[in-house]
Amino acid sequence: MILSSFHPHPKQRAFFESKSRFRILSAGARAGKTAAATAAWVQGVFEGLSQLGSAPSVAFNRRMRPRALHWCVAPNYSLLQEAIRYTLDYIPESARIAWYDSELTLWLKGFACLQFKSADHPESLVSVALDSLLCDEAARVPADAWRGQLRQRLVDKRGRGIFATTPLSLGNWVNTDLIKKAGTNADYEAFKFSALDNPYLSIDELEAMRREIPDRYAKREIDGDWASWQGLVYDEFDPAIHVVTREQVEGEYGQVLERLAKLSTVGGDWGWTDPFAMLTGIDTGQELLIVDEVYESHLPLHDAPRTVLTECDRVRNQWRVGSFIFDPSRPDSIAQLQRSGFNSRSGYNDIDAGVRRVAERLHVDKKTGRPRLRILNTCKNLIREMQEYVWFVDRQGQVDEKPDPRCDDHGADALRYLVCGVDPYKKGPLHIVGESRDASVFTGASNPFGRY
Repeated sequence: MILSSFHPHPKQRAFFESKSRFRILSAGARAGKTAAATAAWVQGVFEGLSQLGSAPSVAFNRRMRPRALHWCVAPNYSLLQEAIRYTLDYIPESARIAWYDSELTLWLKGFACLQFKSADHPESLVSVALDSLLCDEAARVPADAWRGQLRQRLVDKRGRGIFATTPLSLGNWVNTDLIKKAGTNADYEAFKFSALDNPYLSIDELEAMRREIPDRYAKREIDGDWASWQGLVYDEFDPAIHVVTREQVEGEYGQVLERLAKLSTVGGDWGWTDPFAMLTGIDTGQELLIVDEVYESHLPLHDAPRTVLTECDRVRNQWRVGSFIFDPSRPDSIAQLQRSGFNSRSGYNDIDAGVRRVAERLHVDKKTGRPRLRILNTCKNLIREMQEYVWFVDRQGQVDEKPDPRCDDHGADALRYLVCGVDPYKKGPLHIVGESRDASVFTGASNPFGRY
């Protein structure tokens, strides 16, 4: 069966037409990788059915053993949704027996079974032999899911594997276990394309994205490059750019800082032996100004002359604080703040997303020449931490792309909670436009691969 609803751009076509047993596709965000990978997987499913010949004349039973079993695996159920949608787009109703939403299972005529699985519990990916595997956003799937479970599922039937992903670090298993074998092992073939190869993406949007986000994210999410991050977590941070005095800011805005604060936000990280850290930020609409720092060990929550509660009261009165966003590890302390009349809540605690949001704020926009985050020079501990906060490197010298836990990170964590409170995490900023930049590439369909 040739998929009538898949209209690839040239880079997608080369991947789609490959006959290699293991195909690995690294691509920038919105480059069309899930569309291409799912199309190749579905095409392989139908080719496999045609090789099996006519199905036996037996009644269908959803518990029967399929003649061919195929899995689609993603890091979690949320990331499975696009592959499911593409699969249902590509496979016509006339070829289906039934779709079971509760089981995420699709049966095809000829008794082929397609199952959609999450890799959030790799130990559950066992027991069966597979005819093929599609692994979407593969770099975010745990290495053990492939090495300890999925690879073995392809042995019995010499099953095929298709892997699509936005690149992460050079030490990621997709790069070390799959891509590095391409060129030396005939079973493996690696492909790469960038968001620029998708003619349905606006050039202006891509240029705006590259201008607005740190280069290290742009290389992965636009260019589709594999690269490891080393050294400082916030290598964008430059005291000459990001550290300012009160007098400098008041001169720029023409008013005292306290009047500039219409409705400020606080981010906090709990501590006792390690310092309690609390930062106050003013969102001016153009930038986030960090104007106040509390950084102190053995600061009690209450029942003392100077406490967390008294400091919260001070900054609320001075800076017109609207919300207090704290490390979620202490819900009892957050509840105490709420009982004491403070609008407090748990912070968003995804470290990767938080680091990215801070890095985006620190990034100097190439058009305006300015960052969107600056820090008063009185916040000395935060400034120190920003210059000492590094990525963790293991004993083999591999960068884990997690901040080193041995670093002082109390102010850095408070900053993450604050920034994520001001900038809620959302998908990347790329948008689809209505017409192709090169309409001659296509034979129809207004936007056949516009999703991930």
